Amino acid sequence: MKVLIPLPRKDFDPSEVVIPWSILRTGGQIVFATPDGVRSVPDRHTLTGEGLGILTPVLRADKRIQHALKEMMDTHYFHHPITYEEALNSEFDGIILPGGHAGGIKEYLDSEILQKIISNHMEKRRPIGAICQAVLLLARSKGSKSVSVIHNKKVTALPKIAEKITNKLINKSFVKDFKSPIKSSIEDEVKSVLENEKQQFSPGPPLLVKDSLSRLWAGHVVRDENLVTARWAGDAHRFAMEFKEMLL
Repeated sequence: MKVLIPLPRKDFDPSEVVIPWSILRTGGQIVFATPDGVRSVPDRHTLTGEGLGILTPVLRADKRIQHALKEMMDTHYFHHPITYEEALNSEFDGIILPGGHAGGIKEYLDSEILQKIISNHMEKRRPIGAICQAVLLLARSKGSKSVSVIHNKKVTALPKIAEKITNKLINKSFVKDFKSPIKSSIEDEVKSVLENEKQQFSPGPPLLVKDSLSRLWAGHVVRDENLVTARWAGDAHRFAMEFKEMLL
């Protein structure tokens, strides 16, 4: 199996990349892609906890994730990513779309090339997974009828209340560059492209604990045919396991 993980030039969420990579790497080839084929850089705040204040225990990647991140960043495919253009002209069995919180994620979310890749992949009904901010990439990707590829899909994404609390605490009290790169909330933009937001969008339970392989029940994901979506890094283990099941 060949799985694509596109990344921004900088500021990807470490957990949302490392956890799927760790779970999927034994089953096939993981290919990374960046806008210009240069190795991506993770968000430093979620690695160091710098400026996160009281949210540090929730948002900072733990030692296990940091160790796996180093291992992942030492691999050939991470050191030598393909470009978005090359990914557009390649075939993949599945696509994982990780998110991020800092400003560097914006060009990734706005990329018309990635949106085209997603649209093509969805038309072929191949597995695709998006977590947190990356659900916006799905919302912005148009299908053959010029509507979003998730127009008729059931999805989840970072709930507005969680985004508001996080942005208020961090932006006001701590660091300016750790903030949402969009004007409206993730939830509002995702809902705006759905045919019936009440029936299709699932915010899930409160984001109180992170999941793990031993407690997948703590993660909240929504799976609809070839698509699986999740809300944040705390859902990443269940998200990756659901995606892996779709590939089989």
